Amino acid sequence: MESNWECNSNPPNCQAGGDCEKCSKNEECNFCKNQSSRQCNTCENRRKLGELKKERLRSYLEKKSMQERIRAELKECQGEERGGIRDRLEKQKEKCQETCRNIIMEIEMLENEEEKNVLFNRYIQGKKWEDICVQLSVSWRKVHYIHKRALANYKIWNKKQKFQRKAKDFRT
Repeated sequence: MESNWECNSNPPNCQAGGDCEKCSKNEECNFCKNQSSRQCNTCENRRKLGELKKERLRSYLEKKSMQERIRAELKECQGEERGGIRDRLEKQKEKCQETCRNIIMEIEMLENEEEKNVLFNRYIQGKKWEDICVQLSVSWRKVHYIHKRALANYKIWNKKQKFQRKAKDFRT
């Protein structure tokens, strides 16, 4: 019987916990590649985490357009005294700006320049894959390889203290 497993351990170990060599290297194990409906826990969790990272990065353009809308609304109520709606809009605007700054900082903390460029062009500037390929002078396949690697290295900083400490390190 031919085995689809990369590791020497018995199949349930990989399926339950990702003990195979491929799973430990952030790659999809052969079992997961050959089973379209099931993935081992490690591969499934890695896929979900990748989707969360992409969602976080995509939120940048959303927040930018929200800032523009809020800016327009603030111009409309410029003559009004500070109160209810104006204060609420100011808070929303500040929150959007903070999120955008944090996402840019998270990208800038990547060590590899190619990875930074791909994430910045795709999620901050909203460029198409074709345009990124041309700008970086790489193939479609290579740009997706860099993107995959960048997502694996991208860290979302949830705790303000940690993020601020990293941001200070980045500025110096």
